[in-house]
Amino acid sequence: MKKIFIFSLLFVLVFSTGCAKKDTQNPYEFKVYYLDNSRAELKYDIYKITDTKAENIVGRLFEFLEKTDKDSFSVFENGATINSWEITGQGVINIDIRESYYSMDNGDALLYRAAIVKTLMQVEGINYVAFTVNNSNMLNSNGTVVGPLNEASFVDGGYDEYNKKETQSRLYFANADGDKLVAGNVKIIYDGKVSILQAVVQKIIDGPEEDNAFSVVGSNTRLLSLIEKDGICYVNFDSAFLNYESPVLPEITLYAIVNSLCDTGRVNKVQFMVEGNSDIVFRDKMSLNHLYERNLDIVE
Repeated sequence: MKKIFIFSLLFVLVFSTGCAKKDTQNPYEFKVYYLDNSRAELKYDIYKITDTKAENIVGRLFEFLEKTDKDSFSVFENGATINSWEITGQGVINIDIRESYYSMDNGDALLYRAAIVKTLMQVEGINYVAFTVNNSNMLNSNGTVVGPLNEASFVDGGYDEYNKKETQSRLYFANADGDKLVAGNVKIIYDGKVSILQAVVQKIIDGPEEDNAFSVVGSNTRLLSLIEKDGICYVNFDSAFLNYESPVLPEITLYAIVNSLCDTGRVNKVQFMVEGNSDIVFRDKMSLNHLYERNLDIVE
């Protein structure tokens, strides 16, 4: 089995990894979700699984998810089957799927994710589902990364990705010398699939719109995951975050992100990770194994 590592260290989210079904009267009964005859809504059948090991339960649930009969249709019927999956020690199940997933329209993709997540979230110890497509981040219709999902990600069986929102947020970039921050208000568009915090980080990656501001990270940097919990934002980049050669001081890079996230009012601290690892000294100066708070002293 391939090992999917992109979302494997979301340790901040979960606290235990038991093996039986949770929050149900019968610990051996599981709802398995399918498409109904119209293929426009989800329905479920109930199956009994007497095994107590999480990995075995998940394996059986995937077998049931593949079933198709005259009254229901598997979400895998278009060929977007599972390449591999792995339950991490942090309560996240990483699922890598075939590229035919991208042949679905938005509504079908919504139901696909909902069926899998709603089915697997019944397994005790699984708190989030993280998808990749052929070992690359799953992207939504506007090209942004789909983060880890749970039951709260869905409304009426589907993902509320059509409820787009727009706001103004204060973003920070480097000045011309790379030793101070400059700030400006930027229009942020997000929806039920991409949080405002994810949208803010993506705007920073895309770079500034103003002539007096300069990028702090490379445009090829990828946001692998972003989780908000208890006032802390856990930001997980790929290795391009470390490899970007820049005249900008390392503290300016970090605080551009920290200040921008904190100014949303959603969080007050930021923890950085690179491919799940925070035991890193960024550009030989700034330890990532540290919670960063807003710093306005370095703003012009």
